[in-house]
Amino acid sequence: MDASGNAVAIWVQGSSTASTIESANLPSSGAWTTPVALSAAGASGTNPTLAVNASGDAIAGWQTSSSNPQIVVAERRSGIWQAPVIIAPAAFRQNSPHVALNDNGDAAIAWTGRGTALVATRPAGGAWSAPATISTSSLGGSARVALDDSGNAIMIFQLVKYTGSGYTYPVEAVARSAGGSWGVPVTVSGANDYGSSPNVVATPLGTFVVGWADNNTLTARAAIRPSGQTGFGPPSVLSSGNSVFLAAAAGHTAAIWIGSAVQVSDAITP
Repeated sequence: MDASGNAVAIWVQGSSTASTIESANLPSSGAWTTPVALSAAGASGTNPTLAVNASGDAIAGWQTSSSNPQIVVAERRSGIWQAPVIIAPAAFRQNSPHVALNDNGDAAIAWTGRGTALVATRPAGGAWSAPATISTSSLGGSARVALDDSGNAIMIFQLVKYTGSGYTYPVEAVARSAGGSWGVPVTVSGANDYGSSPNVVATPLGTFVVGWADNNTLTARAAIRPSGQTGFGPPSVLSSGNSVFLAAAAGHTAAIWIGSAVQVSDAITP
């Protein structure tokens, strides 16, 4: 939803021949528009992801439906969806894209491959970068990315880490300053966490919040990198629970998770 209350939705529309990625929008004082297809004719898609900024521009991402999927995006500018663009060519087990779009028009997409975590970025008005491989020991489906309004980015993923007697799955984060290169991943969860359902969000001024559920202790957890800082603080236990989701706006970040009931917490995050 944009700053004026106009909503955009995307979904998978199945048929006997293909699964099409479609979109419709809901004006703040109107009815849903007629759906339009975002994916190319005859090219099935799945696992759609969407980001909308304050002006109403949007980016949709998805993977093609095959054993060797492509990673694809389409962008909505001034209310018009553009033709889809292939971000990553077909590769085995490439999956679960996640997109980000800031209010200045910078965009990013993260996804996982066969043991890899990858990301591509696009500056406002520019072209998409080649995919960058951030990790070669990541858990499938765990990559997420967020952007602040200056174009700074954080990407997260679950690391697959062998301890000598078993495996742990801590949450790792890697940063990129606006226009710069990706740094070295650091662990933001507990070193022995089984960090499931990781999420990351950013406020416009540059506070980044990572949330996850530790399946070892069945607790919902979060770590914060305040605006102007280069590192995350120690993780905080929010409550017992799992399946953590985050949302950010100017000055606030909200976390919601499932415990004995659905629970919500709000933090002041400039």
